[in-house]
Amino acid sequence: MKVAQIKDLPNLADGTVIGQMTLTVKKVFPPKTGEGKYGPWRVQSVILQDSTGEVRGSFWVNDDMTPLTSQSITIKSQAGKKGLEGLSVALSKHSGENELKITDKAAILDQASEFVVKDKFPSGNVAPAAIITVSSVEDAKRVIFANAKLYVECCKAASWISSQVEQMSEAHFQAAVASMFISAEKAGLAKVFNEPKKEKAPEPKPEVKESSDPSESDDDFNF
Repeated sequence: MKVAQIKDLPNLADGTVIGQMTLTVKKVFPPKTGEGKYGPWRVQSVILQDSTGEVRGSFWVNDDMTPLTSQSITIKSQAGKKGLEGLSVALSKHSGENELKITDKAAILDQASEFVVKDKFPSGNVAPAAIITVSSVEDAKRVIFANAKLYVECCKAASWISSQVEQMSEAHFQAAVASMFISAEKAGLAKVFNEPKKEKAPEPKPEVKESSDPSESDDDFNF
């Protein structure tokens, strides 16, 4: 999955799908609506920034992006019928520069307050993404290896698919793995591999019974 920064955008072709970007919403403009060939549409322009620069973006969703002003978000493309979709490069006819286009196929995660953006938008047009909060190095390792194990299972599944079809190219194999992994990650399946090891309860110590041997009674100490 391609993870990009704003500095990378000028070198990408119009329509290039980006796997993931982490950006700050600097400014949100009022939405625009209209009627097109495929029905009503709604778009809201924003100014996004990261450590490498700023870029204009357009959210083609039904939810108001205003609550995200000044917040850091991660936008992820998700697996669709034609591969990854949701976050892509769009060449502006007005400025002649590359901008970002975000549709309702994208998963948007609010990094600042650590909850899924969908919680803010009841309509559900902003797709959810899972988040795992870690508090130690060991927790981080568990999360990383949980995702690694999930990826391995997706590779196994893709290998099974390749055995069921006459021909499967390397590109199709990788696309199948990526599609399954993204869908599984979105569904939170990695947490299945992230269960901390349960410590065994200590075995109860055997009770020491008092001896009934008369030779060990208190009477032996009476002189």
